[in-house]
Order: sequence, then C-alpha cells, then structure tokens
Amino acid sequence: MAKNNNGVFPTNAVYEILYGLKAIPAHGNREMPIWGDRFNPIVNLPHNVDPSYWRMAGPEQSPEVVVRIRILAVIDYLSRVQQK
Repeated sequence: MAKNNNGVFPTNAVYEILYGLKAIPAHGNREMPIWGDRFNPIVNLPHNVDPSYWRMAGPEQSPEVVVRIRILAVIDYLSRVQQK
C-alpha cells in the first residue's frame, strides 16, 4: 500500500475502509454475515461472545471503543510491514 502511495502508508484511507466508512466496490457488500454479530453488544445473540472481549472496554468505555482500538492495532501492524 505504501509503495503504491509514493512511499507513504495511507493510514486514514485504511481506517475508513476497515471501519466501514469507505466501501471498496470490488469487495462487494461490506456486511459480514458470519462475523458481523460477533462484535454486536446485543445480549441475546444466537452465539456466545467471549466475556473477556467486553471486559477490555472497562466500565467507562463502550465496546465500540474496543473495536476501534483493534482496528488501530491492525493499521499499526500493516504500516510496519510495508515496502517503501
């Protein structure tokens, strides 16, 4: 990604794609039917959500904050493995 962007990793563009703000038409619909509900805070899901996932947020933070932190961790990793 950095190599195709004059040696600069496109952090904001990657964040928008991962967070779902920007769609990639070639990838189809951005809905994730298999994993999408895995991160849904609704209590009565048809599957178990790992309780440690919600504890990471702490009492002051929402699960959405945890998801954003994970997205930023992926972006950090991707930026470190780029060829310039």
